[in-house]
Amino acid sequence: MGLKLISYTEKYAEQARAVAERVGGELVLLESVDGLLKRLEQAEEIEQWHVLADAGVYGFICGADDYPEVVGRQQWLDLKLPLAEGATIALYHDYADRWLAPLLARTFEVPVEAVQQSRVFTAEQSHTDQSYDSSAALYDAAFEDLKVRDIEWNYVVEKLEQWTECHGRLPRIVEVGCGNGQMVRQLLDEGVIAGAIGLDASLGMVKAAQARHKGVADLKFTQIEKSHLPFENGTVDVVISFMSYRYLDWDPLAREIRRVLIPVGMFLVVDMAETELSEEDRPLYEVTKKRTAELHAGNPAFAANLKALVEHPEWKAMLEFHPKRLAWEYESFLTSRFTEGEWQRLYVCYDHSLFSFHVVLG
Repeated sequence: MGLKLISYTEKYAEQARAVAERVGGELVLLESVDGLLKRLEQAEEIEQWHVLADAGVYGFICGADDYPEVVGRQQWLDLKLPLAEGATIALYHDYADRWLAPLLARTFEVPVEAVQQSRVFTAEQSHTDQSYDSSAALYDAAFEDLKVRDIEWNYVVEKLEQWTECHGRLPRIVEVGCGNGQMVRQLLDEGVIAGAIGLDASLGMVKAAQARHKGVADLKFTQIEKSHLPFENGTVDVVISFMSYRYLDWDPLAREIRRVLIPVGMFLVVDMAETELSEEDRPLYEVTKKRTAELHAGNPAFAANLKALVEHPEWKAMLEFHPKRLAWEYESFLTSRFTEGEWQRLYVCYDHSLFSFHVVLG
């Protein structure tokens, strides 16, 4: 008979005790990601695993309220979970069916119940892992000119120019999630940076970037593996994540960013987040709506290419595997890991917002 394990945070202690009484399991308080993973790997065969905790889209949250921790995708893939034959997993949070339940079902080949949504996922039913590889050409066509995203582009340029003014030289930057490499190429062509290395988990995107910018000496592109940044300690001026941070393993990457940045290095994020439109957001929403309409009307080629991208089945499949994270997830994580940083929203749409975060280590 295998172990019945109930992992919970203090907020859900009463509900966890009720589950333990029902299944006859062992209660284990969730205090940290490292503690959780160690407890799981050292357990005897697990027959049932129940998890009761607050969570965002990509997983349940443990640790202190002012320093939330979430297990990253790569940590799940690397986990040696000692499951008994016929084992099951049950997740009791609001967003379990969005990402985590299908991932665990596929990874560990066991039924995973998203209790709040009354859904059970199996390895056969869960969608397969989709990367940007299949969508690289479509993305390349839509975003041939990154300056079409003028709000985001101007924000990045402004922060880089402030860094240059402060330090008296152009920065050499690393872009994590570089896509087709067009942003760093245009930053280089505009004289905003001295050079860049683009990193992407998608080999298809890396190859597209290498082909597009072949022969440009100050640009290099390579595949990133398991959130490791292939640089020596304290050697990078600026790390940028532009419209890609949602896909990354946050904690491992945050540690890597701190490791590779120079003492006055800068970390800059621009990304989309899922947001419920509130009355307070309505004025910014109206400005955004008008701006989007003018952008598409003034750039018909961009509008057509963007439409082809977002309506393509392979792109939709990729987004199903990589749903937008919630705005509060980004804000709570980034402001807890980089307490000296600045978070702000750049625009608001009906179901998502665009935010920025920047920090200079000092």
